[in-house]
Amino acid sequence: MQIRDDMPPYSVSDFDILLCDFDGTLNSFDVTDEVLRRFASGDWQEVGRRYESGESSHEEMNSQFVSMLRAKPGELEEFVKTETPMRNGYRDFFAFLDSTSIVPIIVSGWWDICIRAAMSDRATFFPESFEDLSNVPEWATVVICNKLAYDEALGTWSVRFPWGGISRLSSPDKRAILDRLRKSGPKNVFVVWDGSTDYEMADSADFVFCRATLAKYCADQGLPHRTFESLDDVSAKLSEFLPAVRILSLPSYHPYNVRFDNGKDVVFVNPDDDTFSDEAACAPNSFERKYPPESYDLVHIHFEYYLIRQEVLRDLLEHFRSHSKAVVWTCHDRRSLVSEDFSGEYEKLMYERADRILTLTQWCADWLRQTFWSEKEIGVVPCGYMAHPAEVRRLSEGISKDPRQFVYLAGDLRKSKEIRPALEAFLKFARKRFAKLKILVRSDKLKAAEQSDPQLATLLANPEFETVSIPHITDELIIRSFFESHAVILPYRWWTHSGQLEMAKDCGCHVVASDVGYYREQWDDIRLWRASERWDEAESERFSEALSDVFDKEPRVPFWDARLEEFTRNILSRHVETYRKIIRWNEKRKSVFCRLSQV
Repeated sequence: MQIRDDMPPYSVSDFDILLCDFDGTLNSFDVTDEVLRRFASGDWQEVGRRYESGESSHEEMNSQFVSMLRAKPGELEEFVKTETPMRNGYRDFFAFLDSTSIVPIIVSGWWDICIRAAMSDRATFFPESFEDLSNVPEWATVVICNKLAYDEALGTWSVRFPWGGISRLSSPDKRAILDRLRKSGPKNVFVVWDGSTDYEMADSADFVFCRATLAKYCADQGLPHRTFESLDDVSAKLSEFLPAVRILSLPSYHPYNVRFDNGKDVVFVNPDDDTFSDEAACAPNSFERKYPPESYDLVHIHFEYYLIRQEVLRDLLEHFRSHSKAVVWTCHDRRSLVSEDFSGEYEKLMYERADRILTLTQWCADWLRQTFWSEKEIGVVPCGYMAHPAEVRRLSEGISKDPRQFVYLAGDLRKSKEIRPALEAFLKFARKRFAKLKILVRSDKLKAAEQSDPQLATLLANPEFETVSIPHITDELIIRSFFESHAVILPYRWWTHSGQLEMAKDCGCHVVASDVGYYREQWDDIRLWRASERWDEAESERFSEALSDVFDKEPRVPFWDARLEEFTRNILSRHVETYRKIIRWNEKRKSVFCRLSQV
């Protein structure tokens, strides 16, 4: 499968500008009033009244306010830091913006010294002209505002207005600044404001986040807007405007992966792809021709990387690094409580080279740290649904549960499954309790198993089992089989988690599983039996007891209704957050500011 040809690379024009007020917006109240109440020597409220009535301009009011200040710079800065807290979500808001292509610019009629003090936890840059934007330091927040100066000898303050214009309502001239920035070609200009001085800016913006009098104005004028209380409200809405993160998903065909390609937050540039099945295509030169680096933002590797030689995988990971492509690795397939031969060389390579590691259970994260002796950060994100809840609902129509039927997805007969002893034990149990078992198995794997293990072949041919042997076990077959069954059997010798367990939850099945996996972390309401190093008669008895316990339970109710919300809120969002945090927007932002400076 070749790279999608409908996804051009991002260009410098693929950016948004966010113009944000400070006083009463990033702060939780009107800071100017608090400063004047504490340090002003005259009737500053009367000065404010004359401005509001239109008798004076914003520059005239601001100059009079400054002339009344009776505080040294240190006193003013300390007051702002300690007595004027920022709005809830302020730090998370800028952390969110740092991970996106949205360029934030604070535009405020307040004063540079005070804003610098209030935002002392962040690097800030105070340009005095558009040309200054070409010199924005790395990761600094740009602040367009008025400039204070203190005369030590006289003990007085003065103010300059480098961004003044024709507006009497505001200085800086917000509308003029917005119109100038729009000429640089952003996709959208957002504004976050709250006052009556911001009406002109709201008229010119693409979308307005607003409070107080501005909210009423936007509603009356029919302007696209969203009211907000916390800055989290703004972040949540801004997420809807962000371009999808372009993922090279290796592989992308698997049901677990397909869910993430929603076309809005995440887009796979290589849909329905099974890259690691062709080692020759994984050589860097071949890989680059098939997947040009400019076509994707980052790489997410899930499984099947062990199908290619380690040296090929190592070269491929170096290829990603040479093109500054971050690699996310989700560790799916990890061993648990029963021993087996395990070298861990592939996992060690992925552990060392991945920029971000995710896994599905906390136990697996702990296993990784203990195995590789590292405190590397590992994100734990649960599995969630395996088939879309709407698809589960559609395919389940007209199907009733058989309280006597169990289902066993033997699949490709992996060596991690205790197939033969589990079937032998189930057969004895079934004859006592009149239970039934439906077995789903791939025909090519079954043929090979029959040749190497005649006893298994005899068991699977037993007419007391319903054995469905086909070349490819489809999601539709699994869903229908699970939905008609009372319980799902997971007789593993080793594992960490199970997508089958998630499907069982979706389809309203009980689960009977060996205790070698970390299944309790996935779903605490399942029936485990204690596994042995080698399956023996005692384990057969424990297995039969578990089957009997589940056989006597009332049928379960399918979980599908809540699963989509669970995935969107807790799983997809965690992945999108991870992706956006590690994409390097730094170089892009520098290009944007250079462009803004030239308009």
